[in-house]
Amino acid sequence: MYIHIGEQIKQRAKELRMGPTELSSLVNTTKQNIYGIYKRKSIDSDLLLRFSIILDFDFFQLYSQLRNNVKNDVKIESAFNESMPKVSSQHDILKNELDSIRKENEMKDKMIKLLEDKINKHEHNLKKEEKYLNILKSRS
Repeated sequence: MYIHIGEQIKQRAKELRMGPTELSSLVNTTKQNIYGIYKRKSIDSDLLLRFSIILDFDFFQLYSQLRNNVKNDVKIESAFNESMPKVSSQHDILKNELDSIRKENEMKDKMIKLLEDKINKHEHNLKKEEKYLNILKSRS
Protein backbone atom coordinates (compact mmCIF):
# COMPACT_ATOMS: atom_id res chain seq x y z
CA MET A 1 0.00 0.00 0.00
CA TYR A 2 1.91 3.01 -1.26
CA ILE A 3 1.54 6.00 -3.51
CA HIS A 4 3.57 6.18 -6.72
CA ILE A 5 3.75 9.96 -6.69
CA GLY A 6 5.37 10.20 -10.14
CA GLU A 7 2.39 8.40 -11.65
CA GLN A 8 0.04 10.74 -9.79
CA ILE A 9 1.84 13.83 -11.14
CA LYS A 10 1.82 12.38 -14.66
CA GLN A 11 -1.91 11.60 -14.40
CA ARG A 12 -2.76 15.11 -13.17
CA ALA A 13 -0.69 16.73 -15.95
CA LYS A 14 -2.50 14.53 -18.47
CA GLU A 15 -5.88 15.60 -17.03
CA LEU A 16 -4.85 19.23 -17.58
CA ARG A 17 -3.53 18.38 -21.07
CA MET A 18 -0.10 19.58 -20.01
CA GLY A 19 2.76 17.80 -21.75
CA PRO A 20 6.27 17.22 -20.34
CA THR A 21 7.70 20.15 -22.29
CA GLU A 22 5.22 22.69 -20.87
CA LEU A 23 5.50 21.21 -17.38
CA SER A 24 9.30 21.29 -17.49
CA SER A 25 9.30 24.99 -18.32
CA LEU A 26 6.90 25.76 -15.45
CA VAL A 27 8.96 23.71 -12.97
CA ASN A 28 12.16 25.16 -14.42
CA THR A 29 13.77 21.83 -15.29
CA THR A 30 14.35 19.70 -18.38
CA LYS A 31 11.88 17.50 -20.19
CA GLN A 32 14.10 14.49 -19.37
CA ASN A 33 13.86 15.39 -15.67
CA ILE A 34 10.06 15.40 -15.95
CA TYR A 35 10.15 11.89 -17.43
CA GLY A 36 12.41 10.87 -14.54
CA ILE A 37 9.97 12.39 -12.02
CA TYR A 38 7.12 10.42 -13.61
CA LYS A 39 9.05 7.24 -12.73
CA ARG A 40 9.67 8.17 -9.08
CA LYS A 41 7.80 6.50 -6.24
CA SER A 42 8.72 9.34 -3.88
CA ILE A 43 9.70 12.99 -4.25
CA ASP A 44 11.16 15.84 -2.22
CA SER A 45 8.43 17.76 -0.41
CA ASP A 46 9.54 21.16 -1.81
CA LEU A 47 9.32 19.80 -5.35
CA LEU A 48 5.96 18.18 -4.56
CA LEU A 49 4.70 21.54 -3.31
CA ARG A 50 5.75 23.14 -6.60
CA PHE A 51 3.88 20.47 -8.58
CA SER A 52 0.86 20.96 -6.31
CA ILE A 53 0.81 24.68 -7.12
CA ILE A 54 1.52 24.32 -10.85
CA LEU A 55 -0.96 21.47 -11.38
CA ASP A 56 -3.52 22.96 -8.96
CA PHE A 57 -3.79 19.73 -7.00
CA ASP A 58 -2.90 18.94 -3.40
CA PHE A 59 -0.69 15.89 -3.80
CA PHE A 60 -0.11 15.88 -0.03
CA GLN A 61 -3.74 14.91 0.46
CA LEU A 62 -2.97 11.57 -1.17
CA TYR A 63 -0.64 10.81 1.72
CA SER A 64 -3.21 12.03 4.26
CA GLN A 65 -5.84 9.77 2.71
CA LEU A 66 -3.39 6.88 2.73
CA ARG A 67 -2.57 7.56 6.39
CA ASN A 68 -6.29 7.64 7.26
CA ASN A 69 -6.86 4.40 5.39
CA VAL A 70 -3.95 2.80 7.22
CA LYS A 71 -5.29 4.12 10.55
CA ASN A 72 -8.72 2.67 9.72
CA ASP A 73 -7.12 -0.64 8.77
CA VAL A 74 -5.23 -0.64 12.07
CA LYS A 75 -8.46 0.12 13.96
CA ILE A 76 -10.24 -2.71 12.16
CA GLU A 77 -7.36 -5.08 12.82
CA SER A 78 -7.25 -4.00 16.45
CA ALA A 79 -10.99 -4.53 16.86
CA PHE A 80 -10.64 -7.92 15.18
CA ASN A 81 -7.78 -8.87 17.48
CA GLU A 82 -9.74 -7.70 20.54
CA SER A 83 -12.76 -9.75 19.55
CA MET A 84 -10.78 -12.91 18.80
CA PRO A 85 -10.32 -13.95 22.46
CA LYS A 86 -14.07 -13.45 22.99
CA VAL A 87 -14.88 -15.49 19.91
CA SER A 88 -12.37 -18.12 20.94
CA SER A 89 -13.85 -18.22 24.42
CA GLN A 90 -17.38 -18.49 23.02
CA HIS A 91 -16.17 -21.23 20.69
CA ASP A 92 -14.75 -23.15 23.65
CA ILE A 93 -17.98 -22.73 25.62
CA LEU A 94 -20.07 -23.94 22.67
CA LYS A 95 -17.71 -26.84 22.07
CA ASN A 96 -18.03 -27.89 25.72
CA GLU A 97 -21.82 -27.59 25.53
CA LEU A 98 -21.85 -29.69 22.38
CA ASP A 99 -19.68 -32.33 24.05
CA SER A 100 -22.04 -32.39 27.03
CA ILE A 101 -25.06 -32.75 24.77
CA ARG A 102 -23.39 -35.60 22.89
CA LYS A 103 -22.58 -37.39 26.15
CA GLU A 104 -26.13 -36.85 27.36
CA ASN A 105 -27.48 -38.26 24.09
CA GLU A 106 -25.19 -41.29 24.40
CA MET A 107 -26.52 -41.89 27.92
CA LYS A 108 -30.11 -41.53 26.72
CA ASP A 109 -29.42 -43.97 23.85
CA LYS A 110 -28.04 -46.48 26.38
CA MET A 111 -31.07 -45.99 28.60
CA ILE A 112 -33.41 -46.50 25.64
CA LYS A 113 -31.54 -49.68 24.71
CA LEU A 114 -31.77 -50.98 28.29
CA LEU A 115 -35.48 -50.16 28.45
CA GLU A 116 -36.11 -51.85 25.10
CA ASP A 117 -34.24 -54.94 26.32
CA LYS A 118 -36.29 -54.91 29.52
CA ILE A 119 -39.55 -54.58 27.56
CA ASN A 120 -38.53 -57.44 25.27
CA LYS A 121 -37.70 -59.58 28.31
CA HIS A 122 -41.09 -58.78 29.89
CA GLU A 123 -42.89 -59.55 26.63
CA HIS A 124 -41.06 -62.86 26.40
CA ASN A 125 -41.94 -63.70 29.99
CA LEU A 126 -45.54 -62.66 29.38
CA LYS A 127 -45.78 -65.01 26.40
CA LYS A 128 -44.38 -67.84 28.51
CA GLU A 129 -46.94 -67.15 31.21
CA GLU A 130 -49.73 -67.08 28.62
CA LYS A 131 -48.59 -70.48 27.36
CA TYR A 132 -48.63 -71.91 30.88
CA LEU A 133 -52.04 -70.43 31.48
CA ASN A 134 -53.34 -71.93 28.26
CA ILE A 135 -51.87 -75.29 29.19
CA LEU A 136 -53.48 -75.09 32.63
CA LYS A 137 -56.83 -74.08 31.12
CA SER A 138 -56.73 -76.94 28.69
CA ARG A 139 -56.13 -79.46 31.54
CA SER A 140 -59.01 -78.28 33.56
